[in-house]
Parts: sequence; C-alpha cells; structure tokens
Amino acid sequence: MKMMFVLCALVLAACGNSGFDVPASTKPTELVEPIQSTLIRDPVVVQGMGSYNSKPFRLDGPYRVSWIASPESSAGCYHVASLKRADGKALSETLANESISGNAPASGETYVSSLEATEYFIDVSSECSWTFYFFYNP
Repeated sequence: MKMMFVLCALVLAACGNSGFDVPASTKPTELVEPIQSTLIRDPVVVQGMGSYNSKPFRLDGPYRVSWIASPESSAGCYHVASLKRADGKALSETLANESISGNAPASGETYVSSLEATEYFIDVSSECSWTFYFFYNP
C-alpha cells in the first residue's frame, strides 16, 4: 500500500500535475469586495439681503438645508425662500417661511431629497440679510 502511494505520487509529479490543480477555465472567480468611496462634498453657501433670486448653483442628491436670517432693525422681518430649478422645470421646495420679530437672528433647517443633478437657485422674499447652507446628506 505504501509503495502504491509513493508510485502514484511519483507519476503525478512527473506529469507536472499534483492532482489538486484545477484548470484555469473552471477555477472559481475570486470575489472582491467593492471599495465604497466616501464622497465628501463641501457645503454650498448662498448669501444675500432682501428679496433676491440667487445665482444658479449645482446640486445632486439629498441635502440638509440650514439657514439664518437677521433683521435689519428692531421691527423684525418676514423671511420666505424656496428652492427652484434654473431650467424652469417644476420644483418649488420651501426652505423658509418665518415672521421674525425683534432684531435677533432666527434660524431653521429643512431637508430636500432626491434632487436631480442640475442647476438650482433660491427665490427669496425677505426684509432680512440671510445665508443658506446646503449640506450633502446621503
């Protein structure tokens, strides 16, 4: 029995085949875990004063939108803003709708989701100075 094992091993070694090799065409494909890249996007910041349509800026995906509005006097101000598409297609996401009393700044936050990759602008009706921050929020 021992002699037969040695003989089989010698025959396989002489043929260049250990008996354990699998032809390349039948080897299973190696599974590689895809690398998930973390896309870090700088916030988009839009500032202005009073009623104003901002310059267009590009967005793509979901965003957390924070804003701050500061009255110019102790009388306060009314602050309304919506996000619209620059290409004129229908979209009107309300970003702010506040009546601010006194001269202390007010702030708020909202979320917009599934924005198509295109140009947008903020349509603002306000008596305040204001800033909007768009933070990518996957």
